[in-house]
Amino acid sequence: RATVPRGMLRRIWEENEMKWRDSNVHDRNYGHALREIISGFKKANTSPPEKQPAVEEISDTPSNLYDQVTRLATRYLFMTLARSAGKQSRGWREWVNEVKALYVGNVASSVWLLSMFINPDVDWFSTILMAEYETSNSRNP
Repeated sequence: RATVPRGMLRRIWEENEMKWRDSNVHDRNYGHALREIISGFKKANTSPPEKQPAVEEISDTPSNLYDQVTRLATRYLFMTLARSAGKQSRGWREWVNEVKALYVGNVASSVWLLSMFINPDVDWFSTILMAEYETSNSRNP
């Protein structure tokens, strides 16, 4: 059994993750199923948990199910749907509104989202800007 160098292992992992993410960009059923899960969750959980962790206790690990669903929806929005050429026809605006609603009163997820925006290894901020630019240009040519 051979040892794989860390750099090579990381590159392989990143390539596999990109391939998986790209396959979901073109899969409308995936987006539809995920949206149904989130909608059902929101109907059953109309607000975030009363007990929120203190800011210094928030980590990369979601603190509760509401936090997990919020992070999942956010990742789909920024890592998958935002990269789709047909994002507007696939409900970009509705997805943005769904995800925004999950953050209302959700301290843990809000702190996590801010940490993602300032993380130099995460390009979500530029992804959002480009997605908004593309959807506004397709509405106002």
